[in-house]
Amino acid sequence: MPGPLGFVVEKNTGELIIGTGCHVELIDRAGKRRRIGTAPHVQEGFRLNDASLDSSGRLWVGLIDEELKEGSGYLYRLDPDGKWHTVDSGFTLINGISWSPDCKILYVTDSRRGVIYGYDNDPCTGEVSHRRVVVSINPKKASLTD
Repeated sequence: MPGPLGFVVEKNTGELIIGTGCHVELIDRAGKRRRIGTAPHVQEGFRLNDASLDSSGRLWVGLIDEELKEGSGYLYRLDPDGKWHTVDSGFTLINGISWSPDCKILYVTDSRRGVIYGYDNDPCTGEVSHRRVVVSINPKKASLTD
């Protein structure tokens, strides 16, 4: 890989979407790789980290500072037409992007902060609003023995 592998997501066609460094690539069923985008806000020491596809084929992906500087990360949406959208910022380590069963709530985890955020999500447009804390865990006090 030309950079750190941040995520691998499988499309319903069997193709793979991967994040290497700050780039998004498509790997077709024959194994041929093609770059389909580069994240906005690219800076030295940043990389993509974790991603998920929504039901309309939009890729939701986080960009993090490898030094995990507090609040330096972004959440993006890459639409099938190749257009990037900056959804939100102020994250430290995006790890975990998912939706409620009815797709009306988008969940985004900031692992370093120990927070899962919820957003109202419009599954038709991909627009989100009303960020709120859904779960908060003190990561310094959490352990497997608690």
